[in-house]
Amino acid sequence: MPIFEHDSDFPVTTWTKDDVVVLEAINEYYALGLVRFLGFLISNEGLIADSTLDLILVVQSVVNDMDEKYSFDDAERIVTLASEFCLVDCVYENQVLAMIELQDNAVLFLAMQGQDHYALEAAVCLAQDEKSLMFNDSIRPSLSLFGDWEEIGAFVLESLLTRRLLSDSIGSLMDHTSSAGLWITSEVEFVDVIRKLCAAGLLSVDIVDTGRAMVSVQEKAAGLFLLFSGRTELAKELADLSI
Repeated sequence: MPIFEHDSDFPVTTWTKDDVVVLEAINEYYALGLVRFLGFLISNEGLIADSTLDLILVVQSVVNDMDEKYSFDDAERIVTLASEFCLVDCVYENQVLAMIELQDNAVLFLAMQGQDHYALEAAVCLAQDEKSLMFNDSIRPSLSLFGDWEEIGAFVLESLLTRRLLSDSIGSLMDHTSSAGLWITSEVEFVDVIRKLCAAGLLSVDIVDTGRAMVSVQEKAAGLFLLFSGRTELAKELADLSI
């Protein structure tokens, strides 16, 4: 994950170390509720709005899931925290919560909570927002692939680059990653993985004249991803192949 000082001269805006420190200050008591709340927002494509119902009531139901840990006041506090720490943007009408929209810091917060899947899904939700960091295809993989997703993305790239390829059929790619030890062996699951890596901006898929699905490396995005994840040798291999 690219984290820089405020005075960094890196040409693309990313999070800073201060952003990480600030999010670490969120009280653990509310962290689970925030994860459930953000997960619900992600399942609604990053936006929920209702002018006829106070959305705090919805939030209280969502954050409690199968238990009753959080009171109504706690639910209000969770929304307030999410807004204060720029995880979401809230709109109130006549002091009633009417709209909640996902924001970039939600991706970082979810990653810090070990919620790799939610972090990726949140980034995909934000990818169409021109104001979001996730709008930039080149940097999105570096800002959205954490934990297992980072390992899977690197594994797929390594399978291609070590064979000096920038593209391969999805069937061949699955065979090579499986034989190399990738733990995803179901065809349906592998296709879903490739779809999500495409949504992150690391790969693309095209259907060629023969009807085969060809998976290609998004070179700039993959290069930044490999550098930021410390895989410099693979980044060099990609650079050589891209010349």
